[in-house]
Amino acid sequence: MDEALVKRAKWAWLALTGIGLAMRLISLGMHPLGYDEALTALPAWEAATNTSWPETSGSPFLLVGNALLFATMSTHNAIARLIPALAGAGLLLLPWLWRRLLGDRGALVAAFLLALSPLGLFASRHLDSAILGALGGALLVTTLFTHTLLPLNLSLAVASAGLVLGLTGGAVFYDVMLPGLLAWGAFKWMTRELPKFAPSFWLHVLAWGGGIAFLISTAAGFRWQGWSGPFEGLTSWIHGWTVAGSLPCNPALLLLYEPASVLLAVVGLGIALKRGQPFPVSLALWSLIACMLGLIRVGAGPTTLLAAQIPITVLAGWAAYSLIATTDGGLKTLPETPRWIREWGLPVEIAVHFVLWVFIVVVLIRQTAYLGNGLEIPLALLVCVIQGLIFGALGTLAGVQKSARALLAGTVIFLALIQVAFGSDLAYGPAANAAEPVIADAPTLDLNNLHRAVEDRRVASGKGPDTFEITLVQGDPAVTATLAWVLRDFSRLTIAESWPISPPDVVIAHEDDVPVTNGNLQGAGFVVSERTGGPVPGCSDYLPPVCKDWFAWYFYRRTPISLEQTRVILWAAPSFQE
Repeated sequence: MDEALVKRAKWAWLALTGIGLAMRLISLGMHPLGYDEALTALPAWEAATNTSWPETSGSPFLLVGNALLFATMSTHNAIARLIPALAGAGLLLLPWLWRRLLGDRGALVAAFLLALSPLGLFASRHLDSAILGALGGALLVTTLFTHTLLPLNLSLAVASAGLVLGLTGGAVFYDVMLPGLLAWGAFKWMTRELPKFAPSFWLHVLAWGGGIAFLISTAAGFRWQGWSGPFEGLTSWIHGWTVAGSLPCNPALLLLYEPASVLLAVVGLGIALKRGQPFPVSLALWSLIACMLGLIRVGAGPTTLLAAQIPITVLAGWAAYSLIATTDGGLKTLPETPRWIREWGLPVEIAVHFVLWVFIVVVLIRQTAYLGNGLEIPLALLVCVIQGLIFGALGTLAGVQKSARALLAGTVIFLALIQVAFGSDLAYGPAANAAEPVIADAPTLDLNNLHRAVEDRRVASGKGPDTFEITLVQGDPAVTATLAWVLRDFSRLTIAESWPISPPDVVIAHEDDVPVTNGNLQGAGFVVSERTGGPVPGCSDYLPPVCKDWFAWYFYRRTPISLEQTRVILWAAPSFQE
């Protein structure tokens, strides 16, 4: 590659990394912390304020890292989610390590798809250890595949960083590493090659990675009870084989959220099988084993799909590299092809297919409104037939291979925009949407109103934050942790198992917990979270086909089913105005 191309590639990587980082940091603290996020953030906040460390932690990296951030910066929601966001941005650089196998343009395509990934964006903007474990496992598997293609010091640094993140990043590390290890073994078997690692290499990785993981788990000596931290992720992963999570790991979500990556990966697998190339086949095997593992491990959640999404994206990058290479090398063109088709046929056909896909979406969206008459689906099928006729017509003029690439390119661009739309709704919506299949309990913006109401009550009472007494009647541990996080600014917050005999300034309890004091209290209700009360809606009629509710769910994540709400009541003296 000449100097100009190297410079352009460098600027492309810098621009892509900057855009991906901005996508993960913008409005990071917009949504209140949900149940699982609060259960993760609260122990770190308590460690930062009271030096009271928990005995165990699902992710020592998040516990110690957030405790350090809370102690040195603030306890804002954005600060609590900062570590996963930075890990998600770091994941975008993973294809750079594969560029010897993917080519520069294929690696850039893979990084681009990772940047636009709705699942990756959600995991990066969610206080959860999944993105840390996924990054750690991916770095270790990357070392296995690219060890002979990278400088020794870089391989050592990548493997050590992967081991540190894996041992301190939670259970998803094993969901990524184990399928990746099996896929690498299959790759070596298919190529009839023996591993070329020196024993000293892995000894250095264990020494550096294990040592740093131990330092993180023990908070450099401030949390000696965390000596078992490097094994807590494995314990949690094993625990997930018997205890179900709040949401299942459904591989169909890859088709919903990552259609462009999946389509390119399927095309890449087809090319690899035709050419007999083992590397992309091993990537497909990696993703398949990860999907199967997520299905049978009942404790795996939707973010566990990162274990399959990462190799799918790398395979999609390889497919793009193969298609671009063959296009640059020249495709067979029929001798009677008109000149304008040889020069402009490919971009024109790409644009035509893209516009027709957009038209199909507009037609189907029409059925979600009251304008729908049942003819939308037949019309969409008719447009698909027209796409096939255009493909056949241009295939006879310019060649089937060129026409097929144009159809694929137009479809991938369209699906990439669908991914952008889904990722934007998932990450930047005004509030968490309970209809999203990756969200079990969606925290509502009413939590901000609760904090504001308590603060208004404190100001009206003339008391300071250190003297204003709040009692939180304990209920569901997740709800209690969420409320405790929302009210963390009030130092006189007390969590009680039952109603206090002598009421404090404010009492917050579940809506079913009625006051048992002699005081004449008044209450105001607040919604803590929402969850869907049923399955994905289906079609209401088939002749003519009417799928208004299904399309509303698919395009807008709207559901006709009433949401189940968790409510609490803020009780105060009679002067409190609801």
